[in-house]
Amino acid sequence: MEIDGKPKKLSWRDLEVLTDSFSKENFIVNVQFGKLYRGKTPDAQELTVKIRWLPPDEVCTIVLCDDAIVDRLERELSVLTNPDLGNHPNLVKLIGYCCEDQGSHYGVVYDVRSKDSLLNLIEKDDFTWTQRMQAALGVARVLEHLHERNYLVCNVHPAHVILDQDSNPVLLDFSLRPDRTIAKRYPNYPCTVYYGYDGYIDPLFVHNGFWVKRADVFSFGIVLLELITKFVFDQSKCDAAREFPAGWAQRQYRQKLNSSSQPVGCLLVHKSFDSAPDFDVCDGVAITKLAVHCVDLDERKRPTMTQIVNYLQGIIDEWDTQSTEETAGKKKNSNAENERKSLLPLFDHED
Repeated sequence: MEIDGKPKKLSWRDLEVLTDSFSKENFIVNVQFGKLYRGKTPDAQELTVKIRWLPPDEVCTIVLCDDAIVDRLERELSVLTNPDLGNHPNLVKLIGYCCEDQGSHYGVVYDVRSKDSLLNLIEKDDFTWTQRMQAALGVARVLEHLHERNYLVCNVHPAHVILDQDSNPVLLDFSLRPDRTIAKRYPNYPCTVYYGYDGYIDPLFVHNGFWVKRADVFSFGIVLLELITKFVFDQSKCDAAREFPAGWAQRQYRQKLNSSSQPVGCLLVHKSFDSAPDFDVCDGVAITKLAVHCVDLDERKRPTMTQIVNYLQGIIDEWDTQSTEETAGKKKNSNAENERKSLLPLFDHED
């Protein structure tokens, strides 16, 4: 199967061959409108396959009509074949696609050797602090890339991010839309119809019906919270707790902030990271604060994706400049917190 050139039109049978008939061994994760599988060509080329396949005994998060499935496929192909949009290291590369029987057999084949989904890795102890921050930075970069071109992802979620064999994060599922400033030029465009996961959707969107760039920031903030807490905020957990993740994070953050005069009191980071060789408490405080600001109910207080990228990149750059032969990324000097404050300004307000 060729990677270079135009995407190849494939049959449903082709997808079955690639995934060994969608075997359990090749299954990676459920995405909002289907499933992800590892695939392999006869000449041993590894790739990833996304399908919309819903047997009678399975229920999709949201059921789309055939026309909506075809429209979604067309938009995805348009994005991934647009050199200005699709040419980004953290956005998946397209190999081919399948669309048979008016969308009832729908699949997309990507050029990525999947290690695992970000969703599956979040709760695992072998997914290190460094890997988590690098994944967060990669996701932030691709969101920044799309925002700079006035496009919104609309359903940022860890199931929609795959880490390749080198642990680089790749975004491969999205409900891409123009932001409302562009949508105003196209009055017939359905700019108020979006899909997302409960708990990841900006409450302001529910209130006013407009998805904006900082609504993507809100969703990214939920993913960042999951990375540092080792806790996936799925719907069943939200229902059991009767509280959405943003509310939980804000409440926990304020309680710890008010109960301690020390920066460590602000941490929402999982305790297991305390003994990790690549973790520093100052980083934990900084990332916690970043995540909480991302999910602030006042969208004016949320950072932009460019500010988030600069902030995360600044932290990771410090690991390189302050590392020694004994420690990689572990800050030993007492001025680390002051150095954190010397990074590019992130927020437009003070707590």
